Amino acid sequence: MAETLLLGALVGAAINDLYAIVKDAVVQVAWCHRHCQALQRELDKYQPMLLEMCSSHLDTPPSHCEQVCLQEFLQTLQAGRTLLVESQCGSGWAHLYRRFRYSRKILKLQQDILKHIQQLLPLNVLQAQQIKAGLKDVQEHQVKHHEELMDAFKSGNTNMSCTVLMSQCGAPNTSTAALGGPNHPLDELIIEDQKCLVGLDKHIHEVKSLLLSNDGKGHTIMIVGGMGGIGKTTLALSICQDPEVREFYEDCIHFVTVSQSPDMKSLFGTIWKKVVGGEVPSFQSVEDASRQIKGRLISYMPSKRRLLVLDDVWYKAHLEILSFEAEGFKTMITTRQASLIETRQSLTYKLDVLTEKDAESLFCHHAFGQCSIPTWVEDTQVVKEVVSECGGLPLALKVIGASLSTPSGETSPTAYWRVTRDKLRDAKPLGEYQKDALMGRLQTSVDALDPVLRECFLDLGAYPEDSRWSANTLLDIWVYVRGMEWVDAVLALAELGSRCLLDLTKGSGRKVSRADIGYALESNNAHILRISQHDVMRDLALQLGAKDHPPYSHCKRLLMPQQGKIIPSHWHSEEAAMAEVISIHTTTGTMTKPTSGLAFPHARALLYYAVDGFNNHLPRFITSMCKLKVLSIRSDDPDNPEAIMELMCKLKVLCSRSNQRPVAMMECRGQFDMASAFNDCGELKSIDITLMSPTSGRRISFCDLNLPKLEKLRIGVAGLEDPPEDFGCLVSLEILKLRGCLTLRELPQSFGRLNNLKELDLSYCYRLKKFPDISVGQLGSLKNLDLSFCIEMEKLPESFGNLRALEKLSLAGCCKLQDLPEGFGQLSGLRTLDMSGMDELKLSLPAAWGRVVGGLVLGSCLERVVCDKRMVAQLKALYPPGHRLPKFEKTK
Repeated sequence: MAETLLLGALVGAAINDLYAIVKDAVVQVAWCHRHCQALQRELDKYQPMLLEMCSSHLDTPPSHCEQVCLQEFLQTLQAGRTLLVESQCGSGWAHLYRRFRYSRKILKLQQDILKHIQQLLPLNVLQAQQIKAGLKDVQEHQVKHHEELMDAFKSGNTNMSCTVLMSQCGAPNTSTAALGGPNHPLDELIIEDQKCLVGLDKHIHEVKSLLLSNDGKGHTIMIVGGMGGIGKTTLALSICQDPEVREFYEDCIHFVTVSQSPDMKSLFGTIWKKVVGGEVPSFQSVEDASRQIKGRLISYMPSKRRLLVLDDVWYKAHLEILSFEAEGFKTMITTRQASLIETRQSLTYKLDVLTEKDAESLFCHHAFGQCSIPTWVEDTQVVKEVVSECGGLPLALKVIGASLSTPSGETSPTAYWRVTRDKLRDAKPLGEYQKDALMGRLQTSVDALDPVLRECFLDLGAYPEDSRWSANTLLDIWVYVRGMEWVDAVLALAELGSRCLLDLTKGSGRKVSRADIGYALESNNAHILRISQHDVMRDLALQLGAKDHPPYSHCKRLLMPQQGKIIPSHWHSEEAAMAEVISIHTTTGTMTKPTSGLAFPHARALLYYAVDGFNNHLPRFITSMCKLKVLSIRSDDPDNPEAIMELMCKLKVLCSRSNQRPVAMMECRGQFDMASAFNDCGELKSIDITLMSPTSGRRISFCDLNLPKLEKLRIGVAGLEDPPEDFGCLVSLEILKLRGCLTLRELPQSFGRLNNLKELDLSYCYRLKKFPDISVGQLGSLKNLDLSFCIEMEKLPESFGNLRALEKLSLAGCCKLQDLPEGFGQLSGLRTLDMSGMDELKLSLPAAWGRVVGGLVLGSCLERVVCDKRMVAQLKALYPPGHRLPKFEKTK
């Protein structure tokens, strides 16, 4: 009785508390002033009525239904207070991505409060209409905010001067050549912006001179030593890209990451592919692999200059077995243990920390986007003190500088800089190999994150060291496990990248641009994005994650710090069974006996990476994961798909006895029988399959698969020639991506029955020759169609104009497409058309384009056209005189 009476008082206090915070936010938070002001107006309108309602419950206890509504309202108010407090504090306010994330949350808060008012207050007709009008306004603002967000990444016109962030993400590259991928494997190596190589140019010159000279002492191994985060890998990558070095070694330069716990057999396979070339032979042992590579170098490649770069070597035993002696062959390694792994054939070069001048220049590049402290900074001395506390260590300067980055022209948060300086002073002093001292400094950047972003950072520990992964897996964990919306998840990923807490690249190896982030936001797909981390940052994520949950009580994550042969002993505890995210990194056949008795009924995500394949053995605890939502499997074994089949059969059991909708994400290199894997998985909502080999012999039938709730299907199968005829039975499908199915020749007519399909991606399907005929009413929801680089496609069907809902079409790189059908002009909703890379001398544009029908000009909705500059005149000539023309973006 007393508790129910107290509930009204708690809600009243929370309303007053939130109102006070909102008033402060309107004054203090300039970047979301309009959203906070709109929220204040709603509270002004309904606060008296809400307080009166709360007072009435002090005398008369609410009903059970009212108690539930009041409790939910109280939670919303408390969460709103936390949100508005977070929006006003910390240095993150300066980050563009954070501004977008928090603006979205404030709009959602306003919407939730109005919905609660609808439930709680006895409204008259006028008040009810006002609430509906208020909800409609919020929805319109949400739509407008999303459009502003997309425009910010498409055009770069952000209205929020944030050049620091954008320069860290990289400049957009929209040329057709850039889409084709690198011309040489060395071009895939990712190096820092030249402005980030401050203080390294001297070291690069000296190391390069040693590599290009012959000292006559038989030194065939160059060791570059130094503590973690000092720039060893950056230097090595720069050496690999140096024109003189590439010319000297005739581009025979091979970069291989070793790491602390490598699988040596797999590592030798990588070295064979890069150094020797051709199919990797069967190695009986590590010694046999080393012997075969040495023999091939001596026998078949005499006198040919080659440079092998081994990054992140930890042990002398690894160096000895990876050292190959052959005429003209040199090895360069980077290591933290230079004094322990030196040999008679090695020459050591030690990297030192940056000078005071270079340290300040590098820090300012990441904090301010220029090489010196700007004149608008209020307290330059505190900036110099922060730089000094970073100890001249490039990684610390980069990460801490990015966490404090401030847009040009805005007032620097001096108080926060002083707090950061004091935290850095409290950390242990930096020594040559004092990793804890370095992580203590880097932790100040993690402390600056809001709680949601901090959890996102800690999830990065789930990925193996020194590896690159698709961002789709991580984003699905944040969406389906952490409860984030897709847009918020992508913005969180971009913000972590802008803060240098992870490295974001594209599949081609290039740095991510604003346009790439915009594509991921718009397409609900981040297949072009790859994530990786410096091993020190990964160790920091593991360390902080362990500190958050000692000793595994209410554990959120169970992560293997290194590749292991057995499950860690503490995974058998009752506390560990509460884990939500589980990550396993193992070699073949090592996870059988140790997994017996394990069960993870609360697990929502499993990342399973078997370096050499599964060897028909998979963890038995998979069948205990009744709440599993995200499953990511990755294997480098090209010959053994059977284990994948076994795991997917176990997944069927999960689907049949749970109402959850798992997201199955798989990345392997063996053959894959989709029918055997997904049959009877009726609750699956999303499937993502990436295979490097063709599917098995028999055709796939989606009717047999029984996937009535499937909304997302992403298939990247190099050997997929003929999709099943019954594709149309996937009645709930909204997103279908067949990007990169290199042997796909045609689409079945049943495609037309996918009436809920909104997005279809057929890009880079090089052998696709035609698009199926579309009857009136078919594919009626399709808004986005990507046919870019379908280089064999010669024509589109005359019925193409029946795609009346189509808003975005890409024909970029369709070099054989000679004319567009007459019905093309009937695409009345088309807003964006990309025809870059097409031969304008052959392309014939439809006469219907620009024709006036029923008082409307066909093609009048078109807002943006990307094409060759000589095609612009052809398009303009089709429009009636004086009619509004779309915006033309010329590619040449």
